[in-house]
Amino acid sequence: MKRLLKAAPILLATAILGAGDLTGGIQLGFASPMGDAKTLTDKGNGAQFAVYGLWDLEDGHSLRFKLDGVANSGYPGVVDTPVGPRDLMGLVKVQTATSSLGADYLYFVNGTFRDGFYAGAGLAYTANNLRIEVGTLSLDRTENSAGYSLYVGNYFTRHWSMELSYRSSKYKADSAIGQFNYTFNTLVLSGAYTF
Repeated sequence: MKRLLKAAPILLATAILGAGDLTGGIQLGFASPMGDAKTLTDKGNGAQFAVYGLWDLEDGHSLRFKLDGVANSGYPGVVDTPVGPRDLMGLVKVQTATSSLGADYLYFVNGTFRDGFYAGAGLAYTANNLRIEVGTLSLDRTENSAGYSLYVGNYFTRHWSMELSYRSSKYKADSAIGQFNYTFNTLVLSGAYTF
């Protein structure tokens, strides 16, 4: 994975030089946790922010390289811990955050770049952070993993679009009391502006 990150600037430069239509943009969204992330944050909704580069490969095919962040927080009730389920009675604040660097393949159904409905999928290198606060004490740990995303969206104009995405990555860490093993799944509804 580290080799991929080291090669990313070279791959990015190669894509830029060979791209027919190169654009970039920003994306803001509403993030709703699912699965373990939902349990950990007690359905604590959050936010998503991304910057991206989008390349037209012609005939409706495109690549998007994206730097992305999603964060959620809340006060869980019962949480699965390495020593079993524990009722935390709202005394504990939990924050989950995922930062990712990834590449997505997008297909525009009508065959025209940045026009109409599209669907796609992507892979990313993710840094998953879990922060647990109990009063003045806190545990803050980040673990890296691979993640994937699925997308459907629509460009209303050449610049404005909306997208629904499903993202998934793993958080696995060993600690003195056992192993934390969670899946960070998130559903994100976002709006984007492409330059």
